[in-house]
Amino acid sequence: MNDSTQNDVMAERLARTESQSDCDQPGPGPIRRFLNNYAARHRHPANIALHAAGLPVTFLLPPVLIVWGWISGGGLWALALIAFVAGYALQFLGHALEGNDAGEVVLLKKWLGRPYQEFGPNPEKQRINS
Repeated sequence: MNDSTQNDVMAERLARTESQSDCDQPGPGPIRRFLNNYAARHRHPANIALHAAGLPVTFLLPPVLIVWGWISGGGLWALALIAFVAGYALQFLGHALEGNDAGEVVLLKKWLGRPYQEFGPNPEKQRINS
């Protein structure tokens, strides 16, 4: 590529970049969108506390119990299953107190075309989808 062609390509790229408005710029990344959505759906102090207890019981305790049972030769599968269900129950209770559906329920209702409550009662961010 000669200097003239290279300069033309660079000038074209610069022109495209300068012509983009703020509206054309991509929004927040997927992690930031997830965290913003999560924060909006978990505002009630009881829901936050129940999730703080329920998430580790749901997702950390069962694998620990399974590995511990495997290493010790004892079957802790039933206890791991009970922990998983109990942790989820705490999170579902938190969403009931918040006044919105849990994420899994929202997804299921979306698939079935049913109305769902994504956000709890909040005058600024209340949204009921149907």
